[in-house]
Amino acid sequence: GVIRAVGEPERRFQEDYLRILRALRFAARFRFVIDGATWEAAKANVAGLPHLSAERVRDEWLKGLDGAQQPSELVELWAAVGGLRAWLPELAEEQGSGGWEQVLDRFEPRDAVLMTAYLSSDPEATLRRLRCSNAEIERGWSVGELRDSYPDAGLLPRSGGPGGGAALDERCRIRCGRSGDDRKGRGARWAPGRGGEGHPGLGRPARGG
Repeated sequence: GVIRAVGEPERRFQEDYLRILRALRFAARFRFVIDGATWEAAKANVAGLPHLSAERVRDEWLKGLDGAQQPSELVELWAAVGGLRAWLPELAEEQGSGGWEQVLDRFEPRDAVLMTAYLSSDPEATLRRLRCSNAEIERGWSVGELRDSYPDAGLLPRSGGPGGGAALDERCRIRCGRSGDDRKGRGARWAPGRGGEGHPGLGRPARGG
């Protein structure tokens, strides 16, 4: 399938800049290509993304991670169009080295908040910018702290299992010797290497569209 804006792509995106992010979500979910003219218009209008509300951006991002066949494809599309620089700079700065794609695509079951925290060099700052709940911010901070003790990404706790959810927070507090109040204003100081440039293979724009 092909994702193509109806009528003039520039006008459609200027009517609602969230349509740029929605196009990326559908491309990653259905593994559709993006029409060339639509893609160029999306990149040309990326400056409108900061004008969106954090809540709308958060919902598109988290739904996108939940629904993508391979979450790494969604991240690379956001990077290529300029969405990471606009809203998730802590993720954008971690795109320089390899290894993150395989780990991200193995998260099972899916937990978009933990995936975001894993990708971010400062999970707390990222989740606060997206106006996530206090509980979600706490969980994101816990991921950052646990990564200091688990530098092997394959050992990161997974949501929904024995190491996920509330258990993840508790393990962090035991290992770090801190309560939730102690984390105020602190961000993660460690993040595993990331990689990938350009578009994921099945999410790249169609040529000559």
